[in-house]
Amino acid sequence: MTDNGPGIPAAILPSLFQPGVTTRHAQGGSGLGLASVRAMAHAAGGAVTLRSIEGEGTTISIFLPREPEPGGIEGKIVLLVEDDPMVRPMAERILRRAGWTVLTADTGEEALTLLAVTGCDLVISDITMPGMDGLALAREIRAAWPERPVILTSGYADQGAEQVAADPLTTFLGKPYSQRDLTDAAARAVRPGLP
Repeated sequence: MTDNGPGIPAAILPSLFQPGVTTRHAQGGSGLGLASVRAMAHAAGGAVTLRSIEGEGTTISIFLPREPEPGGIEGKIVLLVEDDPMVRPMAERILRRAGWTVLTADTGEEALTLLAVTGCDLVISDITMPGMDGLALAREIRAAWPERPVILTSGYADQGAEQVAADPLTTFLGKPYSQRDLTDAAARAVRPGLP
């Protein structure tokens, strides 16, 4: 991915992949996007590089192995709701490699529209999103589809704790998560007997 924006100050570059470090505080950035991408890429045996020149722009390259992930869940459909344009494709690829058919949405509203016209076995949603957040989306899903399992993701461990505690079909997955964290959580959500 390449942009022609203002670039990133050289002093920040060495720590940019650490959780909580962001240059987008004013736009609501949490500093979890790049940390999540790196964790997933490394867990998949890949790597992420970042090159940025102030005043010229930034290029982020993601390298992933070609081999398919053994095992996984075949024939199940997951709706992935994630507004971060870097995290979403990484998580989508991990789930596809584990055998899932993946639908994606970048807002809660779009997710509800998709759910109304397509079926799925699981919804995985970020909590912090513009418009309808993941907590509101989970409540809407539970009202319309009482048996649909939901996984809520966030970099803040206490976010959504009350809702998760009150609903046995809603679970929490902290960010940044690894490939194994994501695929294990998804498998357990649709097959509750798994360890």
